[in-house]
Amino acid sequence: MGGIKHIILGISAVFGLVGSQAYAQILAPEDIPFTQDVQLIKTRGNQLCVIQFLADKGTYRNYTLAIKKGKIWQREFPVISVALQKGSTSIDFKDIEFFGNKIVIAGNFKMYNSSKNCILFYDKPSGATAWKADYEFSKPNEKAVVNSLTMGADFLYVGGNFTKIVSPTVGGEYLNIAKIQVNNLALLRILFEKNNGADSTVNSIELDTTNKILYVGGYFRKIAGQSIKGLAKFKTNDTSKPVEYTIAKSLISIAKMRFIGGKLYAMALQDTSTTGYGVFAINGNLTRIKGIQNVYQVNNFFTFGSMLYLQGYVKPTGQSSPTLGLFAFSEIVPLGAIYSKFGTISGADVYNGDIYIGGNFKAIQYEFSFGRIVSNYQRFVGRVFADLDGSGTFTAGDKLIPKRSVRVFSNAGLNNILQSNALGLFSFSYTTQPIQYKVVIESQGELTSNASYFFKGDTAKERVVDFPLKYKKNNYTDVTVRMTAATGWITRKDTSEIYVLTLSNQGLVDVTVPKLNLNFNKVKDIKTFPAHNVTNTSSVTWNDQKINAGEEKSFIIKLTVPSANYATGQSVQFNTNFSGVADDNTANNTDSLQQTVIQGVAPFLKLQNPPPASGDSFAWLNPSLGKIDYTIRFSNFGKDTTNTVVVKDTISTPDYVTYIQELGASHAFTRQVYISPYLADKVIVIYTFNNIDLPPNPSGNAEVSSASGFISFRVGLSPTLIPSGASLRNRASIYMDYETPVLTNTVVAKIPTTGTKTIENQPYTKVFPNPCSEVLNFSPNAVGATIQIFAMDGRFIGAAKLESESLSIAQFEMLAGSYLYRIEQPGKWIGSGILIKN
Repeated sequence: MGGIKHIILGISAVFGLVGSQAYAQILAPEDIPFTQDVQLIKTRGNQLCVIQFLADKGTYRNYTLAIKKGKIWQREFPVISVALQKGSTSIDFKDIEFFGNKIVIAGNFKMYNSSKNCILFYDKPSGATAWKADYEFSKPNEKAVVNSLTMGADFLYVGGNFTKIVSPTVGGEYLNIAKIQVNNLALLRILFEKNNGADSTVNSIELDTTNKILYVGGYFRKIAGQSIKGLAKFKTNDTSKPVEYTIAKSLISIAKMRFIGGKLYAMALQDTSTTGYGVFAINGNLTRIKGIQNVYQVNNFFTFGSMLYLQGYVKPTGQSSPTLGLFAFSEIVPLGAIYSKFGTISGADVYNGDIYIGGNFKAIQYEFSFGRIVSNYQRFVGRVFADLDGSGTFTAGDKLIPKRSVRVFSNAGLNNILQSNALGLFSFSYTTQPIQYKVVIESQGELTSNASYFFKGDTAKERVVDFPLKYKKNNYTDVTVRMTAATGWITRKDTSEIYVLTLSNQGLVDVTVPKLNLNFNKVKDIKTFPAHNVTNTSSVTWNDQKINAGEEKSFIIKLTVPSANYATGQSVQFNTNFSGVADDNTANNTDSLQQTVIQGVAPFLKLQNPPPASGDSFAWLNPSLGKIDYTIRFSNFGKDTTNTVVVKDTISTPDYVTYIQELGASHAFTRQVYISPYLADKVIVIYTFNNIDLPPNPSGNAEVSSASGFISFRVGLSPTLIPSGASLRNRASIYMDYETPVLTNTVVAKIPTTGTKTIENQPYTKVFPNPCSEVLNFSPNAVGATIQIFAMDGRFIGAAKLESESLSIAQFEMLAGSYLYRIEQPGKWIGSGILIKN
């Protein structure tokens, strides 16, 4: 694949690092559907486990579990439904382990509709369909919590803050530590004496690499009846004899431990009169890690390469305030900040040689919540702005320019087009190799000159590069209008549909549009938001709409196409325009949407434009148009409100695919675009609709438009690179909360083969409607010209002279299907393309 894969990682959220390797790492999204609010990331054995929030159901919350084995993510686990415990203010997942054939999750939660809490089991080999809770933990006047799990040969060791546990077979006092037998789930005390367990909270339990020594850390003064503070160790075959870890006896409180590479690493408090909690290496001696003034929270320790990584809330030495992030250190190398630009961070671990991170990562283009560190890549960030003061740098008086096309070249064959976002920013990633890159904003009418930037991949450091644009005038105006529909290029008879009219200001100055119009024929039941000023049977008008520079406004319209006016297969046309604005770019001041009337629509549907002709299973695609548009529709026909919808589409991206751009949506969404090493020449596009709250509609009544939504996007194509005979085929997966994903229909578009490929579209010759039934209409410049019609295999069908702006096509005796047309004036041709006959 040519260039788009270089660009895709740059569309992802990418962050800089501190240190000598900073320039060579980015954060790439991972192929996991519900990437929001990651609660837990843990590597256990040969598996990476991720728990993330799914939906808030009022009295309880739903979470999902994903497990990565090798290169494959598994999500075939039931939803995790849990509620707050008495005395709790939040739901926390603290640890996960594999217990025989079972998966065990521990933390601070209560099983929904049950008094059982703190530990959940799922037995996949048994064919279970739900998570199960067997134990009820309690703590007088406090919430009970299980902080740590550790799996030994025959027992699952449990540590936390609890005093009593009721199990299926026995109940009794268990002071903050217990063990569960693998073969029969029997609950056992660590020590069968009057004084057992730990007299205060156990925060962390770890087994050494031999599985023979159990380390127990927390904030206690007695454990198993003996006076041992903070840290104890047991032999697993005789836990009745705890031993104080003499080397670490000065540690008075242990918050987190991890046994790594023959050493025990601990977040611990040594002396309350000094600098507070630090990180200690314990093995033969006690060593406090340098560079850490104080540690407030540690979610995980893990090794990567020669360094140890700490993920949490840390105040490095010499820093005025603590930082939430991921840090690297060793006993020799002082701690250094690695990732610290996150809004929040909820977990990190290493798996199969990669670091995985969960949190809320604010990207240049969108947000995502779970990613993997990718080495040997760097990010380029550009800022496009109108240089109104001529300084060459961005200042307070300048204007950021959204939706500006940017072309990226390299001497390695890269040639792609990006677009600046609402803040005038764009980004892409590149390999840290000595490759020459050129980033160019080309002169486009209103610009007086190009803006460009050269760099080599092995020398550029991450920073924002300014692209100052010089306009012909500092009050340049460019207002655009666009019309989209929830059902794409089809509409249903006698059913209300949702339409979105988008007005955007891509100019330099604020503008008030005196009159915005939507015109149509023979529709009824018009409802709009915001409210319109004038309504009749053929138009809707909004008056005095102020739109600031860089701003975008959407107008929602609900319209019905009645069967009294339209038959199945006919077309309905919508036209938009605005007037009264002194606009420097009038080419985008109007827009039209043509829909084919049908009887009904499936709840999960993928549409493409151009659409297939009647009876065809695929559409003929005009390569000179340089694009193909898709709309994906979804509906909630279930019995419960849908909180989250995720639309996942895998798009083929050979060299001739240049960009992916949204055209409209029914609700607010976030986008992820990324590549997978397991899907050659493809990119994965994920649209996530959080808090969409589609109401239940179990009857499947399509009239309940509030229970439906859509996303529309465009795939850019290079007319010069797309080969004759090429075929674009794909379908989408739709996730409705935790339900099994639904697959849409497959859509196919084909390029005519060489010999019939005579498509040379000219923008000034319009042919409509297309698809057509009986009459073709033309723009005035076509009068006097001759139109020729060909079959897609090149056969000549017929020709006619255009005496007026309309022509009956009955004379050609065309069957339903796709055809080529060519319009010629004497001595020159003025238009050609694909014509679809209904």
